[in-house]
Amino acid sequence: MLITRWTGSLFRPATGVFRFDRTISCSSSVRSTADDGSQQKLYSFERLSGRALVRVHGEDSVNFLQGLMTNDMRHFEHSRAIYTMFLRVNGRVFCDALVYRHPEAKGNDDFLLECDQPIASRLEKHLKLYRLRKKVQVLLDETYHSWVAYRERIDPEAKVLPAEEKKAHTDPHLFRDPRLPWLGYRILIGGGDDQTGKLDRLLEKFSGVIATVPQYVPFRYTVGVGEGELNLPDGKAFPLESNCDWLHGVSFHKGCYIGQELTARTYHTGVTRKRLMPLQFEGQPLEDVPVDILREADIKNESGASVGKLRGYAAGRGIGLLRIEKVLPASGPMMLTVPGITHSIVCHTSRPFCFRFRMATTQEQIRTDPESSSAAASSERPVPTLIPFRCELCEASESADYYGRRPPFVGKLIELAEDSYVMRDPFAPPPQAVPDKPPCEYFLVLGADCNLCRRTVCKASDCSFFYGATFCRSCSLERVLEFPLEVRSKIKKQFS
Repeated sequence: MLITRWTGSLFRPATGVFRFDRTISCSSSVRSTADDGSQQKLYSFERLSGRALVRVHGEDSVNFLQGLMTNDMRHFEHSRAIYTMFLRVNGRVFCDALVYRHPEAKGNDDFLLECDQPIASRLEKHLKLYRLRKKVQVLLDETYHSWVAYRERIDPEAKVLPAEEKKAHTDPHLFRDPRLPWLGYRILIGGGDDQTGKLDRLLEKFSGVIATVPQYVPFRYTVGVGEGELNLPDGKAFPLESNCDWLHGVSFHKGCYIGQELTARTYHTGVTRKRLMPLQFEGQPLEDVPVDILREADIKNESGASVGKLRGYAAGRGIGLLRIEKVLPASGPMMLTVPGITHSIVCHTSRPFCFRFRMATTQEQIRTDPESSSAAASSERPVPTLIPFRCELCEASESADYYGRRPPFVGKLIELAEDSYVMRDPFAPPPQAVPDKPPCEYFLVLGADCNLCRRTVCKASDCSFFYGATFCRSCSLERVLEFPLEVRSKIKKQFS
């Protein structure tokens, strides 16, 4: 099964007082990690010792970065942070980065790029290579230390950090993670001897715990988000396979940038066969295995066929680059093959939070497309000639001739972006009668199931919105903030 594109217009070592070996209380508002009932409402604060900052400033900095990275710098007109990737000329990932507007800069041309510490100097060199005569300064910045604040469970009653209130704190500086709501906030804390006091001021207002054992990476793997050189190896990863499009990290409307050709061609072709996906291991079987041995370890399914590669592991969680059609929708146990380890290492995968599509279930495949799965091929259940369709919002009803992605009555040239209810055009002659007529004129798409709530809705503009998948009116409005910035206005305008 192929995954189609979205459509639409559209380690720096810890130093000083923050080398934690035991639980630390910076103020009375910091609670013990042993709290149970209230623990889920607390933010976990963790120092990201493996991250570094590169500063880019100057009057040409906006146009300079615009031509080098995948995202659109114009998002800073209404945002304080964006996620992006820097590509090589062949379209492969050089590195990913979080870009912040400098919190203490007076103008709008000063930015901080957060990336992995081992790659920071290479990113600085990469940027200087393309600087030429532009009025831009590029340098490593050691003014701030990166922290993260997140909750493993989203609680709507918990107090929200004031990331959009720019004057809430002068230091620390808070930035909402632009990728996913589950990733919480990034915090930049200035260096110096007063770091404890700065964090203390933050914790006086917002209850939280300081992690004594790093837990953010396993949590990030659970969500299915890759970050840094380990998960996105230099010269081997592709932006769309790394979920850059679903993490709001790439713009297909900004114009040219380094590596844009392959990315745009893949997007407009509409086929991405592999994606980064979360892995859950049975137990913690790889705690003592060196990272270099785990890198690119092979993952196989029950039949022994290779389905992907391991891209990261931490505390029983992992992330892997997997072939979607072989592991979803109903993934069985998979086996990880590690050199030097003879026993079986069992892992499972699941649909990541950022996935904007839903794979058809086995019953839907049996009902509509007997050739799409082996289970359907062996099933004795007859395929109905007509499929009843009824929109659950406007109550429009009709009989569909097909449910799926490849209507058999238009040949093999058409593949829909999602499983849809399709009927033959009753006013069009069969393809044999008019062979020169475009295949798309032989059928009508009545509707599809909402990608979130699974309600069946029609394609009327009052009932559904399409962005890579169909979303009903209610889900589009309720979760509008989870869409890319350039799409939100379209949703509000369509349903206004």
